[in-house]
Amino acid sequence: CGVDPRRPNARSLVDHAFKHQDAKGLKLHPTASWTLLDPECLAIVAVAADNGAPVLAHLGKTVDVLSARNARPEDFIELARKFPSSQFIAGHSGFDLWKIFVERQDIVPNNLFFDISGWQEMYGGDSDAQASALVRLCEAFPGRVGFGTDAPFYGYNFPIIEKRWREFIQRTMVGQPVEWDPVNSRLRQAH
Repeated sequence: CGVDPRRPNARSLVDHAFKHQDAKGLKLHPTASWTLLDPECLAIVAVAADNGAPVLAHLGKTVDVLSARNARPEDFIELARKFPSSQFIAGHSGFDLWKIFVERQDIVPNNLFFDISGWQEMYGGDSDAQASALVRLCEAFPGRVGFGTDAPFYGYNFPIIEKRWREFIQRTMVGQPVEWDPVNSRLRQAH
């Protein structure tokens, strides 16, 4: 579920979604001029935490009508620190801001996860740079990086483009400290 946390009834809407609509997680999109650390946002994250649900936040660049100013890893890391027993997924791994996660030494252990949806076009066709970035993220957070496409925004639902993305991920991850889990479509720590 997702809601603008500034709505007067945001907390009750999120609570209703978990209790009566079978919601499985909370999606935050702080690109509409609110922050991940605003009291209203903390209130709806608390509802997700009370329900044992993961929280996914869009991080990094966005479409022109919105602003990426509030979709930065620093606030996301602080949010995860406030709810250490909850799981937080960095949407798109912050796109080009993924390096902030790798460079920080104060990441809350084991409650931050990452998806790589939207990474298809991030390096403008430079597959070596893309592979290097993916391997570096997976080495920093083994078993906590998940596959994604963000279709139809990337790939435009063309099966051949989606297939190439999957094949690139599989080729890139061979021999790395993580392995591709085809059943769950995610990268996992190798044994």
